[in-house]
Amino acid sequence: MAPFTHLKIGRRTFDREGSGAGPRTGWILPICFVALVLGAAQPANGQVIARAAIDVGVKASPVAGATHLLPGARLWFSISDNFRFGGGVWAMPQAARDGTLKDSGLEMDFGYGGIGIEWSGFWQNRLAARTHFGAGSATIIDQATGARVDSESFMFLEPEVATHFPLTSWLQAEASAGYRLTFGVSELARVESTGLRGWVVGVGIRIR
Repeated sequence: MAPFTHLKIGRRTFDREGSGAGPRTGWILPICFVALVLGAAQPANGQVIARAAIDVGVKASPVAGATHLLPGARLWFSISDNFRFGGGVWAMPQAARDGTLKDSGLEMDFGYGGIGIEWSGFWQNRLAARTHFGAGSATIIDQATGARVDSESFMFLEPEVATHFPLTSWLQAEASAGYRLTFGVSELARVESTGLRGWVVGVGIRIR
């Protein structure tokens, strides 16, 4: 049987070399690293040595000169009452066509993910400081043909402050604010090298 070489979904094509019309997956490596860390946190006898929590929410942030929503999720493991580590992924559900891309005939897919740490020992444990770092990708696509015009992988660092409000014994509401720094970004078609960084605000829930 011939090996897998590409996957076509609608007018997006993904292949093993990252060519085609779909977004590059530069954030797969951090996800795999997180999976290995989480696997190591559970011994062979099945005894869990860290408490887990899941954050689900949405971030608002400027991308290519316009504000966009990036849904995402994080998985945390607590190694003390105040300190957590884990990782997550965020991505735009629809390609960007506004901002510097407006009336250009181009659109851009954007997403990023990585690992992070959080310390919540402030203001009666309701205020947290955290940071995430990892990798992401941005892909410029021709709207008419679906062909990839340009793409860029980058590294990011995103420090944040967040506050949590208990709803039940196992559910919390969350609000956060921070700034996404990007590194190793060259200028893309119709998008400046600074067009992938900017402020970040988010809301969500934490299930623990």
